[in-house]
Amino acid sequence: MRKPFFITFFLFLLFQVSCSDLSEDPSSQDEPLEILETLLPRAQVQFTQTHGYHYAVFSALITQQVSGLHQQALRIDKYDISPTDTEAPWGNYYTDVLSILSSIKNTAEEADQKKYNAIAHIMMAHTIGLISDHWGDIPFSDSFLSDNGATYPSYDKQEDIYEHIFILLDEAEQLLIDGASFPYPGEEEDLFFQGDAQQWLQFINYLRLKYYLHLSQRKPHTDVTNLLDEPMFQQPGQSMKLNFQDFEFVHNPLYLYLTINPGSLRAGETLISLMKDDDPRLEVYFRKNDDEQYAGSAPGAADSNASLPGSFFTAPNAQITLASFTEQKFMKAEIHYNNGNEQEAGEALVDAIASSLQDYDVYDQQWLDETTTTLDINLKTIMEQKYIALFMQPQVWTDWRRTGFPGIEPSIGNFTQDRIPRRLPYAQSEFDLNPDNVITDLEIWDRVWWDVE
Repeated sequence: MRKPFFITFFLFLLFQVSCSDLSEDPSSQDEPLEILETLLPRAQVQFTQTHGYHYAVFSALITQQVSGLHQQALRIDKYDISPTDTEAPWGNYYTDVLSILSSIKNTAEEADQKKYNAIAHIMMAHTIGLISDHWGDIPFSDSFLSDNGATYPSYDKQEDIYEHIFILLDEAEQLLIDGASFPYPGEEEDLFFQGDAQQWLQFINYLRLKYYLHLSQRKPHTDVTNLLDEPMFQQPGQSMKLNFQDFEFVHNPLYLYLTINPGSLRAGETLISLMKDDDPRLEVYFRKNDDEQYAGSAPGAADSNASLPGSFFTAPNAQITLASFTEQKFMKAEIHYNNGNEQEAGEALVDAIASSLQDYDVYDQQWLDETTTTLDINLKTIMEQKYIALFMQPQVWTDWRRTGFPGIEPSIGNFTQDRIPRRLPYAQSEFDLNPDNVITDLEIWDRVWWDVE
């Protein structure tokens, strides 16, 4: 079998070339299993690169975890977001990630490789969820992903996309149960869970919890409470992540962004103001400025004296966390609180904060005790602490739109008359190539379907 180490340079090249090149079958003459063992790590790296690049940066800027100093980052900070800005993430997710996942799914079905097929289902469900959370209505059932895909696909309503998510997860669960004993993929091919069917089953429950929770204001789902006792990540430190130390030529996406836009991201004043001065995570998140302080820039202020992001996130070999025990505990804290179970919500909240400290290797029991004993247990506290813990993770923008926390003020000198963005504009290629179907009467401050006022 080919090991991911030997395809890392190829993966690096894939991230640089055009989307059309990526959609081609890399090895139509190979045996199905050889194709699958090549395609899966490609899809997982592409997914992580896209997730941790534009999505992470845009979300962190809009929610004021970071602030932009110049170039594209400052424009996004001021809500000057155009279809050309979203061309890369839209294309990367559709033509890079979903196209490869579709090939994995089809090849695995033909070869009766149930675990490969299940993983493709799970990743496809998560990918369309992320795309829809950022754009709303998106092409899916009429796209190249379907059996009768159209060249100019129509757009599915976000409500229908969410139904597709849960159907894909249900199908994946059955495939994993039926194919649990299958030896492939193994440790070398599956970069996330090393082919462990049990961990993928747990991740299905995690995704169900996440996406049901997104619907809490629009279409509350009774299964949310039932999921609280289902197996997911078992202990602090468990996560779904990609460690870029494992690759020779593929680098952390935030490092790539800052290579192209050097010095363009600074600490956001909103995040700094929510963190205690002695929060042990500060030294991980940011570097001290010239005054030997952790300082943030007000959104849109372009303060060059604000702290730079820390190397934990910006080093070329830094890891990207895609799902975690920490986020899981925050989700459970929110659900318990919504159900009126304040004690259980408080316990889950403390567990979440403790897990966050362990994620960054700065666990401090005394600080944890002093901090958590003074917290009021309410939705505001839960979401603010989650906002602190999930630094540079796109989920924070979804959470702000769902709950209104943390409270953020429009950026200085913004381009939207003080209306904070609630969705991304569709990619320019959709207006150029699919004009009859792309939705044209939307603004970036308009709400997606689940974002109920």
